Amino acid sequence: MRDGRRTGCHGKGLQTAAVPGLTLPPADDGRHAVRSGAGTVLRDATTKLIGCATKTKPYATVEVANPNTRKGSFSVDVSFRDRTDAEVDHGFADVAVPAKGRARLRVETGSGNGDLADHCRVGPDAPPQ
Repeated sequence: MRDGRRTGCHGKGLQTAAVPGLTLPPADDGRHAVRSGAGTVLRDATTKLIGCATKTKPYATVEVANPNTRKGSFSVDVSFRDRTDAEVDHGFADVAVPAKGRARLRVETGSGNGDLADHCRVGPDAPPQ
């Protein structure tokens, strides 16, 4: 935290500092939020896995929904897993999503081992950037 501004985090929990006139989401809801330069708090976007990597498509397709009243950029992480549920690869990508809108993006495998993936996991939320 710097200058009494609210900061986002990528782990569980939320670090906050007092900001006059700013209403924050409940600290125990497991979501992230960051204060933008305009003073608007951006809440996490929600994610939905549309498709996982295959031998011919080394990426997962993810839909991201922005619940905020202004556009935002969000970070999406995908875990590519084998039949035993062991992670064989990991990928991440950022996407800009319009206010109250949705966007689809491809999250490519990080090291090219996506062809070993049997299934994918994406967290339910994408934190704002």
